[in-house]
Amino acid sequence: MDKQELLEKQAAEVFTPSQPITNPKLFSGRQELLDQLKGFVNVSGRNFVFYGERGVGKTSFYNILFKKSKVQMHTCSKRDDFVTIFLNILSRLGEQFTDDERKALAEAGYSFGADKVWSVSSKVGAENVYKPVAEQKLNLGFLINKFKNLQKPIDIIILDEFQNIESPEIQTDIIEVVKGISDNNIKTQIAIVGVATSDEELLTSPEYPQYKMRHFIAAEIPEMNMEELKDIVNKRQELFRIHFGEEEKEWIARISSGSPSVTHSLALWSILSWITRNVAKIVVNFLGLVPVVGVFFAPSIQAVNINIDRADLVSAVVNWIKIFHSSYKQVSKKYVDILQTRDSETVRKLLVILAENKAHPLPMGKIARGLHIDAAKIKRLISNKLKLFVKPIDDDKYMLINQSLQAYIRSWEYLKVHDAESYATTLKSLSATD
Repeated sequence: MDKQELLEKQAAEVFTPSQPITNPKLFSGRQELLDQLKGFVNVSGRNFVFYGERGVGKTSFYNILFKKSKVQMHTCSKRDDFVTIFLNILSRLGEQFTDDERKALAEAGYSFGADKVWSVSSKVGAENVYKPVAEQKLNLGFLINKFKNLQKPIDIIILDEFQNIESPEIQTDIIEVVKGISDNNIKTQIAIVGVATSDEELLTSPEYPQYKMRHFIAAEIPEMNMEELKDIVNKRQELFRIHFGEEEKEWIARISSGSPSVTHSLALWSILSWITRNVAKIVVNFLGLVPVVGVFFAPSIQAVNINIDRADLVSAVVNWIKIFHSSYKQVSKKYVDILQTRDSETVRKLLVILAENKAHPLPMGKIARGLHIDAAKIKRLISNKLKLFVKPIDDDKYMLINQSLQAYIRSWEYLKVHDAESYATTLKSLSATD
């Protein structure tokens, strides 16, 4: 591995856009919420519901909250019911099943494979059909008895991607399991985690409200604010020989629009840009593979002082725009086309105004005053050109359709303000793509 590849590999272990945080020293934000919830961890009968937008860091949050607990996680699918969920968990914990239990499970369509994971032959292709749990052959008592007698007790069971469990009936079954675990003084806690704007959007079972605050503590994992996003960079600056200019940190946080993943991506690509520009000057010290602070971080950025400036962030932003373009080609292509029409300035300013107020629908009157343009003209523009970007809310209010658009719009704004040449070149490059 040459020195550039070595540095790039190490950079990808410092900023990790696709990996949740597991090390408390690298976790940023939400400290007040963590402190509030820590007292409920390992308290029998207390369970959790975590909800929030995709990409806000829910997994990192519960990784840190439950850092000292024995955890078993199940990622929910649309084919799951409470039996598939909990029997998969029990099998991964190494639970043994009697011949009679195996027979009942086989009759219900469940099989125990060589990989020690339950498969569900009868439910494949029938995601939208709710089937009572094995015609009473498997029931709540069966599961509770298994949890009572676990050979390997578990502290926390995490049911992630819970938005995939759409059936209120199946949700009710799961709630009954949670209640049964609590009523039987079993120490295991359940954490339900999913993408939603509220806990009652995530849990639509009519039974849920009566158990809220008794058996369930609900907490929103909100988007990260500017200071929390900058702290992601600051923490790594303290631990490694990396330095970002204050203006670069400010813009990384601003473009990220509440998403820690975007912050990690922009910071990582900025470092990769710096390495590419400076690799010829770098003398690699193979004995220097230690961070500035905390010897347990390994590997880390070399004993090389990496100083990120505007050129590196410009390169990172261009890369992010191109990645977005490849992932959301229809939306990006339309945006690129609009930026090259005679209405481009009006459209750009309109979308920037909406990006600045993503969380709250804006009245048309406020939009018109901000643009100094007649409201009727703005409405025509939205109807004719911006249906992929803007949606009406209530009467005469508007907002961006998708949260990721905010970061995309702000990325273009950064290029326009800080590097007109890259702005023009990127427009031309994306215009030429299919």
